[in-house]
Amino acid sequence: MQMKDIRQLVEKYFDGTTTVAEEQQLRDFFIQDALILPEDLKPLKALFAWEKQQKIVSELSSNSVIEKSSKQQRSKLSQKIIMLISIAAIFMVVVLMIRQVKLGQYNDYGVINGERTTNKEILHREAEAALDIVSNDGDKDFDALLLIGENSNEK
Repeated sequence: MQMKDIRQLVEKYFDGTTTVAEEQQLRDFFIQDALILPEDLKPLKALFAWEKQQKIVSELSSNSVIEKSSKQQRSKLSQKIIMLISIAAIFMVVVLMIRQVKLGQYNDYGVINGERTTNKEILHREAEAALDIVSNDGDKDFDALLLIGENSNEK
């Protein structure tokens, strides 16, 4: 390439009217040894060397950005999984609590004379009576055992 053509391309470059191919020609030209270049074009060698270096840096940084974005995507995915597991655990706790409350309503009962009752006053009175029967009254120590036998004969 002639020096005249290079100078015209440099002029076009600074005017901002060069094409990508023309800029590549300038980069290729300025890669040459600085001893071959004319004195007035030597400062441009540093410009194009810097430009090439920046291109390499931007390629490397874009690769690192891609790596970071993939790490961020993995991080977001693991956060979503953790969130879903947490929601499922909360749901299970709520279901178990509701179930326990419902079961608690049916667990508080007693059977008296073959009938199921949930009246706490009656259950308390009958429990007191049963405890009185089995308490130590001296003569009546074994009366409760006799009552048990009588109840089984009634059936």
